[in-house]
Amino acid sequence: MSHARMLALVLAVAVPLLAEENHRHSWAGVRAIPAGSRVLVFTVDERQVPRTVQRVKGVLESADGDSVTVMIAGSSAVESIPKDSIVKFKVYQPPARRLTAWIATGATGVFMMSGGYSQGGGSVDSGAELFFVLIGAAVTIPVGLVMFKATRFKTVYHSR
Repeated sequence: MSHARMLALVLAVAVPLLAEENHRHSWAGVRAIPAGSRVLVFTVDERQVPRTVQRVKGVLESADGDSVTVMIAGSSAVESIPKDSIVKFKVYQPPARRLTAWIATGATGVFMMSGGYSQGGGSVDSGAELFFVLIGAAVTIPVGLVMFKATRFKTVYHSR
């Protein structure tokens, strides 16, 4: 693998993760989420031994400095969750917001899988180049689909 492709892979993975990491410990991100957004809240009860993490999925009703109010998915029950018990808070990202990252993942994967074989130089004929590009796409498309589904929820808050 050439150094340019290795650098492209590292940057494609590291830059989005570093950009997200800076703001995840601030409660201001939770307060900025508009009411009506689909959310996923991970809570823990400190009094319980061993600690168990519970997942609450629903629609955000409100968020203030001390708690969030969530309408539980699939019911009309509303739950107020104190900030101190929240371990992780995620918000749903619609497909249009994930599409750019998904396409970039796919393009990077195809480049990584087939980039060395399509450089020319006469050692590989055009039929073989197409074959390697197709192999790259066959490997990258499932990975891209998994990433598209895995990025449905974006972490907005993570307690230290």
